[in-house]
Amino acid sequence: MRPFGAVDHELEAAAGSLRDAGRALDTSAAHLRNLRTTLQGAGQDLDHLGKALQESGQALQRSGE
Repeated sequence: MRPFGAVDHELEAAAGSLRDAGRALDTSAAHLRNLRTTLQGAGQDLDHLGKALQESGQALQRSGE
């Protein structure tokens, strides 16, 4: 009989929980990186849209003068 059997079991359980938490954090980090990429793309698209709207507005102003 091992004198630290209960402690060994609890340490193994804690290590397993920490491994699971580490995997979950890795998964979350991957999702956040994907979200960052998506938001960057959306920001670039909005920037292009804003520039196009500005150019259209300027053209309309010039045609009305």
